[in-house]
Amino acid sequence: MKKYYFSLTENKRILFWTIVGGISAFILSSFCFFIGLYDIPLGIILGTLISILNFLILEKQTIKCFSTRKPGLTTILFFLLRMLIYSLGLVLAIVLEKYWFPLFEVFAVIGGYILHKIILLIYGTRKGLRDGKENN
Repeated sequence: MKKYYFSLTENKRILFWTIVGGISAFILSSFCFFIGLYDIPLGIILGTLISILNFLILEKQTIKCFSTRKPGLTTILFFLLRMLIYSLGLVLAIVLEKYWFPLFEVFAVIGGYILHKIILLIYGTRKGLRDGKENN
């Protein structure tokens, strides 16, 4: 397993840790199923899945921007697509909670969005510290 992990690219490692973090947050919040609040763990899953999708789109955006002659328009279109996906996730959670049955907790969806940012921050900080020690 360790050999497989070290053969992954850096983006795949970030996705791996995001999935591990999302599963961990789901398991930690799974006690909510027993008290009838099933929308919190499901909201975390939805937010994490949307966050992973947006990270993959950002990866494609970066590749596309370096391979086109007019990267400005490409950047704007990909950015708008990513923000549309984020907003659709929140709108879905809000509409379901307000008008039908609460399937996704809005704040749990936002927590799933933020979870990916926290993973990126921790991964980048640890990588920076590790690289700094190797250079000294």
